[in-house]
Amino acid sequence: SDNDYNVNAIIFIITYGEDNSSKVDALSIKKEIESIAKEENLESLLTILVGVGTYGGNISSYLKNVKDNSGIDQYIEIESADSSSLSKLAAFISKSISSQSSSLGTGGASQPLVF
Repeated sequence: SDNDYNVNAIIFIITYGEDNSSKVDALSIKKEIESIAKEENLESLLTILVGVGTYGGNISSYLKNVKDNSGIDQYIEIESADSSSLSKLAAFISKSISSQSSSLGTGGASQPLVF
C-alpha cells in the first residue's frame, strides 16, 4: 500500500481433524483474521476452511462450527484424501486465487466458488 498497490488476499486453512491440544479457539481465529485484514491494508480478505478426510465421526460438524464461530468465509469438505479429490482441491485453490485476484479494484472479495 505504501507504493499505491491495492491487494486482495486469500487464506486456505486445510485440516484433517479436530483441534485437540492447542489453546486456540474460534474467537482467537476471528481476532487474528480481523487483525490480518487491518494490518496488511487489504482491499479484501477471503478465508476458506478445508476439511480433508471428513468421512465418519463428528469432524464435519466440528469444522462447520469452527467456520461459523471464527468468521471464516467458506467451508468445503473432502470426505476422502485420495488422488482424485486432492487434485480437485488443487484446481479449486488455483481457481479461487485467480478469482480473488480478478476481484481487485471492486472493493470486495470474490464470490466463493463451488468445490
